[in-house]
Amino acid sequence: MTAADAEIAERSAVWTAAGAARLPVELRADGCAVTIGGVFVRDWSEADRRRRALRWWAGLWALGIAFVFVPILHFVVPPALLVAGPIVASRISGTKRTVFGGVGPCPRCGAAVVVGGGIELKWPLRETCGRCYLAVAVAPVRGL
Repeated sequence: MTAADAEIAERSAVWTAAGAARLPVELRADGCAVTIGGVFVRDWSEADRRRRALRWWAGLWALGIAFVFVPILHFVVPPALLVAGPIVASRISGTKRTVFGGVGPCPRCGAAVVVGGGIELKWPLRETCGRCYLAVAVAPVRGL
């Protein structure tokens, strides 16, 4: 087992233990063979999305209240966060599925390409190999 295989197995075990569902994906790059990896996703229920949006809204407003006591910044930051709260909350409440994380072998060098988490699931995802700096497109396996 290579170091990349060990990292892929370790990250996959952590995300699976956290309750994320695995989707098989293809990692593609120009001039390289296609490799297969996995992306772990989280589906948000209506109640979860509402709760998550309210937490963000309250957090931004609490941060705005904290900045009221900071000289100079209190003229800009609290009003900006007052406006940003409902905007961010509406964006978050509309997100039905997010990427929890993902990993797969690089099409060129075979190192583990880690897909960042916390982003809305919109195909294709774009990542860069940490070893050879190859731009990789991550998309669902065709035919599934």
